[in-house]
Amino acid sequence: MENMLPKNWVETDLKSFCFSIKDKGEIGVIPYLEIGAVNVFDKKYQLLSEKPSVKGNRLAIKNDILVSRVRPTRGAIVMVNEDVLNVSSAFTILRSINKTSSKLLFYFLSYNKDFLNFLGDKCTGTMYPTVSETELLKFQFYLPPLFLQQRIVTKLEVLFGHLDSLKTRLNHMPQILKNFRQALLTQAVTGKLTEEWRVGKELEDASINVNLGSYLTEIKYGTSKKSDYGVDGMPILRIPNIKDGEIDTSDLKFSILDEKEYQKVLLKKGDVLIIRSNGSISIVGKTAIVRHQKEMGYAGYLVRLRSGEKLNSEYLNYMLSSPNLRRQIEEKARSTSGVNNINTTEIKELKINVFDIKEQTEIVKRVEHLFAKADAIEAQYQSLKTKIDSLPQAILAKAFKGELVEQLDTDGDAKELLAEIQKLKAAAQPIKKKRATRKQKV
Repeated sequence: MENMLPKNWVETDLKSFCFSIKDKGEIGVIPYLEIGAVNVFDKKYQLLSEKPSVKGNRLAIKNDILVSRVRPTRGAIVMVNEDVLNVSSAFTILRSINKTSSKLLFYFLSYNKDFLNFLGDKCTGTMYPTVSETELLKFQFYLPPLFLQQRIVTKLEVLFGHLDSLKTRLNHMPQILKNFRQALLTQAVTGKLTEEWRVGKELEDASINVNLGSYLTEIKYGTSKKSDYGVDGMPILRIPNIKDGEIDTSDLKFSILDEKEYQKVLLKKGDVLIIRSNGSISIVGKTAIVRHQKEMGYAGYLVRLRSGEKLNSEYLNYMLSSPNLRRQIEEKARSTSGVNNINTTEIKELKINVFDIKEQTEIVKRVEHLFAKADAIEAQYQSLKTKIDSLPQAILAKAFKGELVEQLDTDGDAKELLAEIQKLKAAAQPIKKKRATRKQKV
């Protein structure tokens, strides 16, 4: 490993490089930092004013590095911004000899998968895996000379600043795509999407603000029979199988039904399932369409909608996801009891717009085309986000191989820096008092 060291660097560990701070803090102090207040993605924290410090907390100061020892692979690692801060004893407090070294250490530990994996390997416990402070301080790394540290930190601050700016812009993309899809569905169900297409065509007049029930041939609750894994019976779709307008069969349970119940819940191609009950109002009313004829039934928290010849089931599926229908569903389903519910009568009373069946087909075609474009953009966004998320690790790998900035002969030697740190650590050690020896009685 020594052969891989850049010139005048030194291999060390956290125990040798840092002061591990165990200063006790006072009880009942605000603000107080707990592990849960750390955002593991942007490595920042939010102080809560309503929760004071508890017994056993520790006292940190500005530029200290806090590393969570509980579930450490999550990467709850931050640098303290306040002059003085009471923090949970579940943090290890690392203090460097100067601000430059603190920043370098923060960058290095925060985005270092090797460090997180090291902590994970040293953990004990299952529900709340925890690494001891002794083991944490054994982590080894390459230390550059002090003057080189300053230039590395300056370069990292510029690069990470650019990354943060790029992430901020990218973070708007999911909401932009969501707004686009919602606006598209609004255009679709109000007829604006096909306004020009409609010109000059012989079509039936649109039925505006009519009851959904008028266009359904059947609306039925699912089976109340218990379903489970590994049962030799009928596959039963449940709430987890309803995802983004589609059926997801990756998590199926099965139920043994008699012939009458089997026929009652047997799904057909074109059926639309709607979630009728859930603790979350945003889940109630979510739908999925059955695209393939398969032997499947559905559970009691779902309702099956079977449309007539004047209502395209694909159009129905999109329509129930539109902002206008979502508002209607949530108004009917909202409850103060903790369980939100919409029944078949309320579903049939939902107000919809129904266009000529040919226009419905055109609407579905256009929505699918534009949704596919949005999906492609989202896939590109996810790919770019993955690459950007991996950049900190790549940048730091170059930094700690001596490849990020040019090293100068005047940068000094890290061995001298480490020796100076050892002197400071030795001087900071409390002097142990000698125990007085008792004189033996004669």
